[in-house]
Amino acid sequence: MKLRTGFLAIVFAAGSVVATDVRAAGDPAEAATARTLAAIRNQPLALEAFLRDMPKGGDLHNHFTGSIYAESYMRWAVEDQMCVVIATYTLASGPCDAAAGRLPASAVMQNSTLYNETIDAWSMRNWPPRINGHLHFFQAFGRFGAIPRVRDGDMLAEITSRAAAEHVSYLELMMTPDGGVAARLGHEAGWPGGTPGPSEFSQLRQKLLASEWGEVLERAKQRLDAAEARRREVLKCGSSAADAGCLVTVRYISQVARAAPPEEVFAQILAGFELSSNEPRIVGLNLVQPEDDPVAVRDFSLTASCRPRCSGFTSASRSAAATRRESVTAWTSCRKTTRMACSGRWRPGRSWSRSRSPATI
Repeated sequence: MKLRTGFLAIVFAAGSVVATDVRAAGDPAEAATARTLAAIRNQPLALEAFLRDMPKGGDLHNHFTGSIYAESYMRWAVEDQMCVVIATYTLASGPCDAAAGRLPASAVMQNSTLYNETIDAWSMRNWPPRINGHLHFFQAFGRFGAIPRVRDGDMLAEITSRAAAEHVSYLELMMTPDGGVAARLGHEAGWPGGTPGPSEFSQLRQKLLASEWGEVLERAKQRLDAAEARRREVLKCGSSAADAGCLVTVRYISQVARAAPPEEVFAQILAGFELSSNEPRIVGLNLVQPEDDPVAVRDFSLTASCRPRCSGFTSASRSAAATRRESVTAWTSCRKTTRMACSGRWRPGRSWSRSRSPATI
């Protein structure tokens, strides 16, 4: 059956999924598809398969670390001889010390109770209603955040392979391309005197650009090059056994940690504009972390006013990329909704899977 994307709208009400089809106007293929949807809308497994096979285009808001299955993180932790701090189910580098509650990941893997509790802590699977979902959601990122950057390529391979299986052909992944160099330079520079305000933006910008700023672009390029090389290796790109994920086009969005000190936030925003002007694979920037974080709330106006000060020196190519993304925002929003519909219930994350790590909507 030929599927078309224009007929489906998924909405959420009181934690449940309600599917509404727009009646096809005389198109037999669309009418047949609508009938199929109506027949399976209360069958979660059939609905999942239906939506998985639906043709899609691009996924434009996709958190890099939040798009990985928690089981994959655990497998890599075992291979890399990492530890799990049992008190908080937080991943940590070695050496491990079982007596101090830092169990080897391999030991956690062999204990079904600890293993399942850790997977739940790293995802929205089995999220207990008595626990604040918003808090659990954002805390999960910190629990698996110690996964080493050498795994970037394995992560990229998993993401693109799954995207291809779901008929997604284009991804924009949010990450910190420079590995935190800009934030460090912002910290070292400090705010140029007094209470942080817009009057110091130009001074701070000049101070940052006069520092070791070239390292921001250099580190970003190195990280993306290494990750993409590993992705090609894992997916066997260029061979007769190549995974379909090799054909997925990937671009990146430089993320900004909005709850950081203002000088670090400014440096990250500056880096986002500079990177998207000088590295073709990076097409924009996006603020991350909870919007209701006390620091983010306190600095909201300052952060909003600093972005125009940075954007004046961006390239026309970035503006074109932004225009392209904005033109499909509504379509992408619908596509995100269909992804969550597969679970049969609302979850405060993008994942329809049982244990995929959370990524914000």
